[in-house]
Amino acid sequence: SGERPGFLTQLLTPDEYAFIQARCRFVGYIHDSDLPTLYGSTEMFLFPSVSEGFGLPILEAMACGTPVITSTLTAMPEVAGDAALFVNPHQPGQIAAAMQQLADDPVLRQTLIRRGKERVTHFSWKRTARQLLATYQSYDAAQPTNSPVQPRGAYVKTDS
Repeated sequence: SGERPGFLTQLLTPDEYAFIQARCRFVGYIHDSDLPTLYGSTEMFLFPSVSEGFGLPILEAMACGTPVITSTLTAMPEVAGDAALFVNPHQPGQIAAAMQQLADDPVLRQTLIRRGKERVTHFSWKRTARQLLATYQSYDAAQPTNSPVQPRGAYVKTDS
């Protein structure tokens, strides 16, 4: 949308917002088909989430060859592995320092790009589905046979 995000009205003065707007773009909703171009045209992807459940945007950015800075919270470290810089999302100075470090260090940038492209190969929807099926089957097998309520298990047709 390009409009000033509402939460910024409460956080910044008009002068502070003008300073940020000169350096950042608030693009609003982005269609999935446009994400690779957007990720691929950025210097870095900053994702200091405090509540993200998994971190798919991290993998999307890595797949597009964009170095990532992300949060030390939730699942972000597990998802990013050694392919990102990590920051405390409640420490703006730490976030700024990581951004400066990545902007100033081309060797680090290339290292994170290489590691990110390798990292995304560890994730796939097929692998996720198989792991979920195995979890359901393990749960089903662990239920006592004399249980008054018998779980039906998970039945998934597989092609392999």
